[in-house]
Amino acid sequence: MEEDEVKRVFKAYLDGIRARYLLGRGAGPDFEFEDGSVAEAKGSEWDDVGAVLRQIAEYYLKRTAVTFVAPADSLNLDRAFRLSMLERMLKGMKYGGRAVGVFLVDRAAGNKYKVLTLDSFEDLWEAD
Repeated sequence: MEEDEVKRVFKAYLDGIRARYLLGRGAGPDFEFEDGSVAEAKGSEWDDVGAVLRQIAEYYLKRTAVTFVAPADSLNLDRAFRLSMLERMLKGMKYGGRAVGVFLVDRAAGNKYKVLTLDSFEDLWEAD
């Protein structure tokens, strides 16, 4: 799934819940919210896991909260574990640190999508 498709699905979700946001332009987060939080979207093909981890860490330390938006098929065990460990480390570094939100997208039949929203990467291990 391409990153632009993932962004469209997340944007439709945000519009459906009437969230107020700005679309990112160029370098920086893909979505910015009134409360100072951000969301970063990725497509299925993100080979440089280290770059994604650095990006999430940078946003986490500078913003009030971060949500990671990606296709469900992009998370293998290695990526999910590394993102979960990063979240755990970041929460310990920032006083009152919040978990990294997770928004996973998957194509369903027709032109529909399934989404899974989690409050934390740690919830991946408990998701049905």
